[in-house]
Amino acid sequence: MNEFLSLLSRAQTILLMLRLAVTAVAVFLAIVAWTKTRTQETVCFIAGVLCMYLAQLFAFLRAAGFSITRYTPVPGVSLVGFTLELLPLACFIASLIFTIKRHSI
Repeated sequence: MNEFLSLLSRAQTILLMLRLAVTAVAVFLAIVAWTKTRTQETVCFIAGVLCMYLAQLFAFLRAAGFSITRYTPVPGVSLVGFTLELLPLACFIASLIFTIKRHSI
């Protein structure tokens, strides 16, 4: 853990941990909401929140020095990290599309 603190500044470390904690709360609330509703747009939105937590967890593990993947199509950017950053947005877009279709906005 000392290497982790030496790689990042104190402010970056606190921000990363706060983002992880806040997204964990969002995931808990998403799981509670998932038990209450089963519409397509809600499920896509909840999946986006879950994917966002995975992206934060991946960023935390990567910053802590854990190398999860070795394949990098672009130097410095892993395929897993790239996918985890874009997947929540894709889920949110799908949720909005289902909402527009359902309510004919």
